[in-house]
Amino acid sequence: MSYPNEAFNWMRGTDEKSRMDFVREILACCSPGELKIVQKLVNTAQKRSRPIPRLGQKIRRKLLASSSVSSSCVPVSASSVPVSPSCVNVSASSVPVSPSCVPVSASSVPVSPSSAPIVPVASSSLLSSPRKVFWWEVYAESNIIAFDTEMVTLIQPIGNQKNSLGTVALVDYEGGIILSEKIQHAPGSFLTDYAHVAITGFKKFDLENGNNFNEIRDQVVSHFEGSLIITQAGHGDFKAFGLITGDYDTFDIQHKFLQKTGEDNHGYPVMQPIILRRLVLHYFHTDIQDGVHSAEKDAIYTMKLFRIYQNLAKEECMINRSDNCSSSSEFSDNCESKSMSSSSMNSGVPYR
Repeated sequence: MSYPNEAFNWMRGTDEKSRMDFVREILACCSPGELKIVQKLVNTAQKRSRPIPRLGQKIRRKLLASSSVSSSCVPVSASSVPVSPSCVNVSASSVPVSPSCVPVSASSVPVSPSSAPIVPVASSSLLSSPRKVFWWEVYAESNIIAFDTEMVTLIQPIGNQKNSLGTVALVDYEGGIILSEKIQHAPGSFLTDYAHVAITGFKKFDLENGNNFNEIRDQVVSHFEGSLIITQAGHGDFKAFGLITGDYDTFDIQHKFLQKTGEDNHGYPVMQPIILRRLVLHYFHTDIQDGVHSAEKDAIYTMKLFRIYQNLAKEECMINRSDNCSSSSEFSDNCESKSMSSSSMNSGVPYR
C-alpha cells in the first residue's frame, strides 16, 4: 500500500481531534497559492454533501414515520373497556370517545346499574415505544454488497512505481459471488518477478485475456447504485476505478475494529485499524492471505466481518453507524473485561 493510501485509511479510522491536528500541520506547509486551491476543494466537497437526503435517509424517515403513526391509534375492543359495577341505562351518546381511538359500539359494552360514564382505555401497546431501526435496515439484504480488488504493479521508469487493477470481486450479503473479473493487461506490462507472483499469483500471460477496464467499471458502478457497499480499507479500491467513496453509501469496517497502540502526550489512547488478515485470524481462525491474495476471498470475509459487526451493534443497541460501545470503546477477547490487555491487543480486538 502506498503512503497516501495509508494516510487516508488512518484518517478515516482515527478520531476527529487527530484528523484536525493532521490537517492543520498540512495547511501550515502550504503556500498562499496552494491554500486557494484547498479552499476550492473545500467548496466542492461542501457542494457534494448537498442537503438533499439520500435514498437511505428517505427510507429511514418513512419507516420511523410509519411506526409512530401505527402506534398512535389502537382499536379498543369491548374486553379492554372497564365497566363500573354500578351503572344505569347508559346510552351510546353518553360514552365519551377519545378522538385518537376507534369508537366503541354501545351494543358491545356490557352495562350494569350506574350513572358513571364509560371511558375507553388505550391499549398497552401505546405505552411501548416502536421497535428501534438499525441504520443498515434501510437497505434490503439484496442491496448490501462487499467490494474488494487486487492490484498488479505496472512496469514504469525507476522511481515511478504504479499499481493497476488486476482483479475485482463483488459479493452479496450471503457471501455469493456477484462479480469476479480479471482486468486485461498486455504480457510484459506488469511485474512478474518471484516476489510479486507470490502475492498476486499473476504470471506474464495470465491477464492477456482479461476484460476491458471500462466495461468492468460500468458493471461495478451499476451494482453500486442504490447499494450499501462494505469495504475494508477500501479507499484505494475506489481510487483504482477512478471513483470517489463520497459519491456512494459506503461502510468501511476498519472504522469499527481498532487496536490500542499506545497513548499520546495527553494520555489518550492511540487507536489504529486492524488489517483484514488479522481480523479473520481472530474471528475465523484461518489465514486468508497465506500465499496468493484473492479478491473473492477478501470480499467474502469482509462481508462476514460486517455481519459480526451487526451482531455486536445489536447487543449494544448501536442504532446509528457512528455509535460506539456505550460504556467503553475497548474490551478484551472474552468480552468480560473493559480494560485493554496486552494479549487482546495482539490478537485483534474489535472496537465498536
